[in-house]
Amino acid sequence: GAASTIMADMETAKLGHVATTEVSNAYGIISIDGKSSRDMLAKHCALDLHESVFTKGTAIQTIMGHAGIILIATGDNSFNIIGRASFMPYLVALLADASVEYGFEYRPAK
Repeated sequence: GAASTIMADMETAKLGHVATTEVSNAYGIISIDGKSSRDMLAKHCALDLHESVFTKGTAIQTIMGHAGIILIATGDNSFNIIGRASFMPYLVALLADASVEYGFEYRPAK
C-alpha cells in the first residue's frame, strides 16, 4: 500500500539516519449511533457529554474504562471512538454491556 511505498522511499533516500515504523493498523474505530448513545457512553466516560457541550465536530482524548481513546461527535447522537486495535475487543465488550438497557444491537462492519 501507500504506507509501504512511503517507508521504502524514506529508507532509500539520502536523508542520513532514518527509521520508519508502519502503524496504519494500530488503531480501530467503533461507531455509535442512537438516541441513548450519550447516556450509554457516559457510563464509562467521565466527560460532560450533554449535547450543549459536546457538539457535532467535537473531539477529545480521554479514557473509557481502562483504555485510552479519542471520542468524536459525528452527529447529534453519533460518535466515533478511536482506540488502539489491541483494545477494540475490550471496548466492544464494555460498550455492549453498557448498552443492554437501551436495546443494544451489535452490527460488525462489512
